[in-house]
Formats: sequence, structure tokens, C-alpha cells
Amino acid sequence: MKRRIVIYKAGRIILREGDLIDQFYIIQSGKVQLSREVNGKFRVVDAFGPGDPIGVLGVIQGTPQYTSVEALERTILYRMNFEELMDSAEGREQSVSAVLLSLTDKLRSIVENLMKARIKLEGLEH
Repeated sequence: MKRRIVIYKAGRIILREGDLIDQFYIIQSGKVQLSREVNGKFRVVDAFGPGDPIGVLGVIQGTPQYTSVEALERTILYRMNFEELMDSAEGREQSVSAVLLSLTDKLRSIVENLMKARIKLEGLEH
């Protein structure tokens, strides 16, 4: 797959929570909202804009997409797959690749812990 530009209109789902994905995106322009289903309700996790990557954890780890990602406005994305990422880091054997893999493990753990803490706090407020 060649790297390429894709455009999403406001309201379009770019990635769906739970889906297995084989490509990730870097936002060139626009804004997206990340949400996660918790106890049957969708909770907004964050919003990302230009320069932010989406879907990278699932691609690198080979795990299901952690959040749903929706375009909040017209959004232009740069699409890339895992092999293209590793090639841009000069191959799987290079230290950059090892660092990326390690960082994604840590980042996934941090995100999960933050979501658990947020759910607990919301439960205390109600």
C-alpha cells in the first residue's frame, strides 16, 4: 500500500473501537474526537488535531482499535501501514523500531489506567 492522503467529512467514523486495523493515520488538518464505550455509554476520551497520529497503537501491537475516532470537521489524513512505518525507521532491526514498540506498550498501559481512573472519578461525582 502506498502512503496516501484521505479526506473525511464531519461526522464520519474513521476508526471503530474493537476493529482490527492494519493502517494508521496522521492528521494533516481538521479535528477528530476519540470515544470509548463504557458501561453502554460512549465517553469522549480526547480530541486530536493536526500532527497527531491515530490508530498507531493497534497497528504496531496488532491489537483491536482502542477507541472510535470520528471526524469533527473536514479532516485530511495521511495514511500509512506498519511496514511503511518500519521502513521509514530504517527497518525492524534498528533501535528506532525497538523504541517505538516499547513506547506503544507503555502508552497503551497509561491510556487504560487513565480511563479506569476517569470512570472511577465520574462514579464518585454522581
